[in-house]
Amino acid sequence: MSKRKPLVSICCLAYNHGPYIKQCIDGFLMQETNFEYEILIHEDASTDNTARIIREYQEKYPCRIKPIFQTENQYSKGIKPTLAYNFPRAQGKYIAMCEGDDYWTNPLKLQKQIDFLESNPQYNLSCCNYKVLDYDGKTILDEYEYKYVKNKECIKINEDIFLKHWLTKTMTVVFRNDEELILKFKELKNFRDISLFYTIIKNGQGIFQNFYCGIYRRSYNGVHSSHTAIQAENATLKIVKELYSIYKTDALFNKIETVKRNLIYYNFKHSKSKKVPFQKIRELKIPLKDKIILIIILFYNLIKIK
Repeated sequence: MSKRKPLVSICCLAYNHGPYIKQCIDGFLMQETNFEYEILIHEDASTDNTARIIREYQEKYPCRIKPIFQTENQYSKGIKPTLAYNFPRAQGKYIAMCEGDDYWTNPLKLQKQIDFLESNPQYNLSCCNYKVLDYDGKTILDEYEYKYVKNKECIKINEDIFLKHWLTKTMTVVFRNDEELILKFKELKNFRDISLFYTIIKNGQGIFQNFYCGIYRRSYNGVHSSHTAIQAENATLKIVKELYSIYKTDALFNKIETVKRNLIYYNFKHSKSKKVPFQKIRELKIPLKDKIILIIILFYNLIKIK
């Protein structure tokens, strides 16, 4: 690796990713580019062999792989490692992101995205297609097998599309390293990827490039348990409400009502009482047909249980 300044900073968070981190780092190192890139890994005091594996790679690629090893878990203290440790040291004009249990499979991923962004300065963000490794660790699924994405080479991502279709999967995203935008992220109390990418798109344009770039790994961490599903929706509600308090857009208002509808469904599905919450449904500010559909779904769940 030359001493030229990297054009892209790859930001990776790793915690107890021992079985997966090699595949993740190999996906970074396989990138074929005509520019330099750096790999910034935040290792958050894992209790497995994650840190040891990262150190082995660091010894082989000392100029490219730049890890931070924590002795105490920062995330459990309420610290956001991406904001606190990775973004501030990113030297690149662009930032790419990938969690330590996901991985890239396309050696031209970065090159294709950077070529587009360099040629189209009005765009702040690029994301691309991916596949999903299911819970069994063997089955690979297509995530975007629906009409909206299928057979489209590119899709411009505006606010409405961003909030309706989760095209910006973290492991696929590359965006411009804008210090002012990052300062805006730091001011948010409820920070997650949705707030990061929304802010970027509100201050420019996003593009979905329809080529496959990697694998998102599903895991048995209770993601679909009642407790976690409801927690996730409540967290999303806080994030969207905070964004709405700043931007006051109709799209964000509609997203809030959609999340409320989801919460009604999850709470009903996992409730012991099984009483249809008609009052809460009436209070939703969504089209009447959507309320009727929700009621039908809830009654269908009752019939299945009986």
